[in-house]
Amino acid sequence: MTSTHTERDPLLSPTGRRSLDFTQPQPSELAGEEFSTSQPHRRRKTPLKKLQLFLVMSVQFSEPVTGTVIYPFINQLVRETGVTGPDARKTGYYAGVIESLFFLTECFTVYTWGRAADSRHIGRRPVLLIGTAFSACAIFAFGLGNIFGTGEWRGVNKWFAMLALTRSVQGVCNGNIGVTKSVMAEITDASNMGDAFAFIPVVWATGMTVGPIIGGTLAHPATTFPFSPFGTIPLFEKFPYLLPCAVAALVPALSFLAGWWWLEETLPAIVNKEKIQVDAEARAVHADGRPNGEVDTSTPSPSFLALLSQKQVLIPIINHSFLALMEQCFTVLIPLVYSTSIEHGGLGFSAFRIGTIMGAVGFINGLCQYLLFSRCLARLGPKNLFTLCYSTIFVALLCFPIMTASARSAGRVDGVTWAVLVLQLCCNVPIYMGYGCSFLYTVDSAPTPALLSSTNGLAQLTSTVIRSIGPTLASSLFSVTIQRGLMGGTMVYWVLCAVGSVGLWTARLLPVGLKGAP
Repeated sequence: MTSTHTERDPLLSPTGRRSLDFTQPQPSELAGEEFSTSQPHRRRKTPLKKLQLFLVMSVQFSEPVTGTVIYPFINQLVRETGVTGPDARKTGYYAGVIESLFFLTECFTVYTWGRAADSRHIGRRPVLLIGTAFSACAIFAFGLGNIFGTGEWRGVNKWFAMLALTRSVQGVCNGNIGVTKSVMAEITDASNMGDAFAFIPVVWATGMTVGPIIGGTLAHPATTFPFSPFGTIPLFEKFPYLLPCAVAALVPALSFLAGWWWLEETLPAIVNKEKIQVDAEARAVHADGRPNGEVDTSTPSPSFLALLSQKQVLIPIINHSFLALMEQCFTVLIPLVYSTSIEHGGLGFSAFRIGTIMGAVGFINGLCQYLLFSRCLARLGPKNLFTLCYSTIFVALLCFPIMTASARSAGRVDGVTWAVLVLQLCCNVPIYMGYGCSFLYTVDSAPTPALLSSTNGLAQLTSTVIRSIGPTLASSLFSVTIQRGLMGGTMVYWVLCAVGSVGLWTARLLPVGLKGAP
């Protein structure tokens, strides 16, 4: 970020605006290799800082793993707490609460994390390390949810309350996820930023693979693997969900240890200060008293309302929020519909089968992100690619009523149901490509380098507010639809499609290329 212009392409143009532009890709760009800039001549691509990128990606990887590990078994877990009573159809309400708490608590802290990361007194590195350390503790404690028993205390289900508390703490710890995008922007430049950000949907998809596999295969080890060493340990008989949560906790724990040793600080105010202290050579000074090449980050971060008042920031954030809402609703409905019995409008799958399906799809998704994202981005441009990816959510949602109707008609999950299920899960690939476009738009919208983390934090804040609504909205609508048989048990899908259609209109407002502030 602070090196001279002769050493590398700047993230920002001399006017302080980013100059990335995908609207006219060159032939070599079709292979995802180059990003055009506003410079009239071709610049050589700067090599990626592989170690730093890997460490940042490990932090990113921990969120989908710890966030989705509970998905295959959350509905079964909620029933086992006894909070639903004899009516299992209430499962969706309580499962939605647990899933929403993660994002609800995250939204209260994400902007604070971003402002802290922008402070020269704290910086990026401590924020990332603190978040990953406590995230590991929170998901581990989730597996110990029944440590205080399974009964009620003053009318409150103790097991369910413990689940809600630990899930909330986990959301607070993951509020720092927006900072990772700031670090990525600071360790890249215009020539290689797209390549680096292409890893985000890959890592996310991989995490969505690992998380459900861990949760689906390791839950209730005494029942699933009765003759294995894990199945005979009394600890796992008392805490049937501790094993998957403990394994998931290893991901942020290892990320913390690796980051503690090798993660470098990237905040320009801190990096430049360190360089000045060790540089014995005289350096030119600007008229405002700052050393040459130093970015002025002394201006306090503005409030989120001040940032939202800027159109260049507002439009990408709105689109990111719609994508997050619809993707979250779709993700929550998958285990809920798949685990519900066929007669009640589901497919009757076990937690093990759900975890296996979600894991396999996540693996394929991650591979496709790696192979296709850069190529599609260069060929279509960020706006067209985002709009196309967002549109596939409607296809995925409408597959639900087709599958459930087919299964109910046949009395089982037949070949037609499986074919539609495969089509639905294939929609995950473009959906997560949409996130890659959204992240690039958000980084590009930062008014100045000093506000990079605050802008990412604001985007994360608004998306987590929306995503905290998503699980409760989707699961509650599903429960109401099934209980009352609204629109033949399909109302939830049509309502979500109607809400999501607004996002198609907002996508039209995105700029065609990533050219910074207008």
